[in-house]
Amino acid sequence: IAVDQLILKSLLAMIVLGILYYVLFSIVNSPERKYKFGITIPIALLVAIIICSIVATIKIGIIVGLLIGVIAGYMWEFIEKSNNGGDHK
Repeated sequence: IAVDQLILKSLLAMIVLGILYYVLFSIVNSPERKYKFGITIPIALLVAIIICSIVATIKIGIIVGLLIGVIAGYMWEFIEKSNNGGDHK
């Protein structure tokens, strides 16, 4: 039973990391996006890990930090497009 659980957890980890790899590297397809997401994701991860470590849920902190970082990056792009009238320089 322990070997089955280990194999299942390993497969699940491979799938999750594969999805994260694909999503995170597909959103940073330009230097401008690399800059935005390169700032928002690490800051959100750090803050979420610190906050969630207080209540001993670091795994949840990593997930929440990634989600907040990606959402913040998209919000930054949306706000920038709204301020520029949708035009890129």
